[in-house]
Amino acid sequence: MPLFDIADRLAQSESLWEVLHSTGRSQIALMTLAPGEASSPQPSIHPFQDQLLYLVDGELAAEIGGERLHLKAGQLALVPAGTPHRFINTAATPARTLNIYAPPAY
Repeated sequence: MPLFDIADRLAQSESLWEVLHSTGRSQIALMTLAPGEASSPQPSIHPFQDQLLYLVDGELAAEIGGERLHLKAGQLALVPAGTPHRFINTAATPARTLNIYAPPAY
């Protein structure tokens, strides 16, 4: 069974996107956004995948389905399949996330 040191992996970079592991039913990915950086220029959509984004460190503005929310470390955002979304680092420090997709998106 794979074991991942999430904190160590996230601490390695100021800007990061990495798929850690995939199965036929789910996928784990890490993302680090530098201050002012967004997950995408425009909202993106995963047509068949639910996304769970857990904010490990930092702060994010979350645009999910037309709503704008403020996420703090320790909070989890749910993006249902087919929902436009993007995340923007609004803080002066990196924002580090653990993302779970079901089924795999990448």
